[in-house]
Amino acid sequence: MPTSDRTEAAILRDIAVEFWDVDPARIIVEPDSSNCGENASLSRRALDAQGLEPQRILLIQDPTMQRRTDAAFRHVWRDRPSVRFLNWPTFTPRVREQGDRLVFDVENVAGLWAMNRFLSLLMGEIPRLRNDPQGYGPKGRGFIVAVDIPEEIEGAYRRLATGVCEKFGARAPALGA
Repeated sequence: MPTSDRTEAAILRDIAVEFWDVDPARIIVEPDSSNCGENASLSRRALDAQGLEPQRILLIQDPTMQRRTDAAFRHVWRDRPSVRFLNWPTFTPRVREQGDRLVFDVENVAGLWAMNRFLSLLMGEIPRLRNDPQGYGPKGRGFIVAVDIPEEIEGAYRRLATGVCEKFGARAPALGA
């Protein structure tokens, strides 16, 4: 399946049809967005234009951005609380130490991201998800619904930011709350 010069939406549509036997008539592709908030808005516009009032929407996204995508869609659809979002990040990336470096611990993941890019994406999510003046929630930029981040997750984030990022040379984000 060719991927060069194609949108993620088009590639994911082809995967759904070719590998998961999804009826192409049941897929609506939104190919114009450049971020998850825009994707939520343009997807709603595409569904509204077809007169569709879905009860469930399947969200497929890079696993590092799945929670933010869900929060952005729930923000855009906040006037329709009956709509349910099903999240399918397709896989969960895992890493492990191998000597003095980190490597992916899941087959067929190597090559999706360089390790520093993966760590940057991963560590950038908690600050974005926070509902504070710097985050994307209602108390910040207002792009997403409020996301509850349990203290155990904040603690794990702090440990990763001070341990993994420093040890392996990734960009350490602002620790915040």
